[in-house]
Amino acid sequence: MAAVQGSLHTVLGAGPAGTSVAMELARRGHAVRLVDRAASGEPLDGIERVAGDVGTVEGALAAIEGADVVYHCVNVAYHLQVDVMPGIQEAVLGAVARTGARLVVLDTLYPYGETHGEVMTEDTPWRAATAKGRMRAQLDENYLAAHKEGRVKVVLGRSADFVGPRVLNSTLGGGRLPGRAHRRRGPGPREHRPRAQLHQHPRCRPGPGHARRDPLGRRPRLAPAHRPRPHHA
Repeated sequence: MAAVQGSLHTVLGAGPAGTSVAMELARRGHAVRLVDRAASGEPLDGIERVAGDVGTVEGALAAIEGADVVYHCVNVAYHLQVDVMPGIQEAVLGAVARTGARLVVLDTLYPYGETHGEVMTEDTPWRAATAKGRMRAQLDENYLAAHKEGRVKVVLGRSADFVGPRVLNSTLGGGRLPGRAHRRRGPGPREHRPRAQLHQHPRCRPGPGHARRDPLGRRPRLAPAHRPRPHHA
């Protein structure tokens, strides 16, 4: 897909997911900025690396300056998430609300809580019971409220575990069996490519919807977005 003249896609967070999203966007011909605190990662073709701190609105504004689409792929260590992630959300939402950019969020399944084997869909109730689950659910409520109130155009891309390049702590990732290919049957961990297309799919209006794999784990496809709900990848 050819890049839109003058459009800039800014990815916040240069971990495995953020880097993979940035690389996919660049592959599709978009102008891409990849932001993390140090901007010290490997050089990537077609991607501008920028140092930034999105812990404040001012820092987030500097990081996303000129961006048409912002991808929030920032995360912190597990033991810090309950305390730190709400502040990052507040800063990123505040910055995007000022600039008018569309916000695509790398989301999680924590809000659903324990499903006891039930297949997770857009209609699955949010039953989070842990501190981290309740925190993630509140973050999503904030995103959806901002979208509903017209303050920010938000898309939530939800996934479970990840597998692929640079992933070292996945159940099926390189940290488990480094350098080896993995075979699996049926639904499994998600790759990062769907998030690079959530902002542009013709059936994905500004706001939440769904993106998922088929039962055999083939290339992700996007499902229609009829109601303001999160995306599943």
